[in-house]
Amino acid sequence: MSEEKGLDFLDFLIVIAKWKKLIFFLALFTLVTTYTVVYYYVPEQFEANVLIIPSEQDQMSSFSSLLKGVSSLPIGLGSASKNKNADFFNTIIYSRTNLDSVIVKFGLMNNYKVHSREACEKILKANIKTVLTEENAYSITVRADTRQKSADIANYIVDLLNESVIDMNATKSKENRQFLEIRYNEIKDNLRKAEDSLKRFQESSGMFEAEGQLKSIIETNANLEATLANKQIELTVYEKMLGKDAPQIQQIKMTVDEYKKKLEKLKSNGEGVMLPLNSIPIKTLSYFRLYRDVKVLNSMLEFIIPMYEQAKFEEKKDIPILQVVDRAVPPEKRAAPQRALISLIVTFAVLVFTIIMIILRELLHNTKNQKLLYIIDELKIFKSKKQKIDRV
Repeated sequence: MSEEKGLDFLDFLIVIAKWKKLIFFLALFTLVTTYTVVYYYVPEQFEANVLIIPSEQDQMSSFSSLLKGVSSLPIGLGSASKNKNADFFNTIIYSRTNLDSVIVKFGLMNNYKVHSREACEKILKANIKTVLTEENAYSITVRADTRQKSADIANYIVDLLNESVIDMNATKSKENRQFLEIRYNEIKDNLRKAEDSLKRFQESSGMFEAEGQLKSIIETNANLEATLANKQIELTVYEKMLGKDAPQIQQIKMTVDEYKKKLEKLKSNGEGVMLPLNSIPIKTLSYFRLYRDVKVLNSMLEFIIPMYEQAKFEEKKDIPILQVVDRAVPPEKRAAPQRALISLIVTFAVLVFTIIMIILRELLHNTKNQKLLYIIDELKIFKSKKQKIDRV
C-alpha cells in the first residue's frame, strides 16, 4: 500500500477481498433479519380506490340551475371548472366533521392506538389520498390495515361526500327560495296596485289608449323602462347570490348604466320622430306613467316566477349528484410494507457503513502520516490513563 497517499482504489478492493467473508455473512444476516422483523412486526396496509365523475353542480349548483334558459345570463356563470369542483370535494372530505364521522363509524381510535381525537384525525387524513385524473375523474384512495376495511371506508367517504353536497345545495336553495319569495310577493303587490291605479285613471280621464306617435313613444319608453327594471332586479338577485364583488356583477352594472343613459336621452331630447317625454301633456304623461308601471311590474314578475318555482323544486330535491364509476372493492395485494425493498435498503446501508469502517481501520493501521500517528498515540495514552483510573 502507498505510504504517502494512504489507500488507493486497488487497496480498497484488497481490503474488501480481505474481509469478504465478514461482509458476505453480515449482508446475509442483515437481509434475513430485516425481512423477518418487517414480516412479523410491521403491520400490513391495503389500499382501496373509488372513482367518481365530478358533477357539473357545485356549491352554487342550485342557483346555476335556476338561471338555465335565461337569455341575459352572463357568460361563464355557473360553469365551475373541474379543479374547483375537486377542491370543493377535498374541503368536505378532509373536514373535521367528515373525519370524525369515519373515526366513530370504524372505531379508528382503537385501531390506530391513540387517545387523542386530533392525533387520530391526522393519521386518517394521511391515509386518504385524492387526485383529479387526466380524464377529469375524481379518485379517492384509502389505506387501512385490512382489505375489507379499506374498501368500506372508501365507500363510506363517498356516501358522506354525497350527503354533504346534497345538504349544502338544499340549504342554498332554501336561502334562494326565501329571498325570491320576498321579491315575488313585493312585485305582485305592487303590480296589483299599479293595475288598480291605471284602471281608476282610465275611468276618470276617458283615456284608454294613445294613438300614433304618442303610442310609439309610450311603447318605446315602456320597453326601455321594463328592460332597465329587469336588469336591475337581475343585479339585485346576482348580488344576493354571488356577492357584490363577483366579476359578473360589473358586466350587469355596465348594462344598467347604458340603459339609464339611453332612457334619459329619450326623456330630455327624444330620438328620431319621437318627441321628448317632457313635451307630452300632463294627462297623457300620467297615463304613460301608469301604463309603464304595469308593464314594468309584469316584466319583473315574468322574470322572477320561473326562478321562484325552480328554487322551490331545488329545495326539495335530494337525489344523489355524484356519479360513482367504480366503487371500492377489497384489494388483492397489500400496498405496504414493501418487505423486499426495505430489506435491501437496510442491508445496503449496513454494508456501506461496514465497508467504510473497515477501510478506516485499515487506513489507520497502515498509515505513515506522522500527524495521524501522533493523534493515534495520544488517544492510546488517553485510553491507558482511563484504564488505570477504572482499576483504581
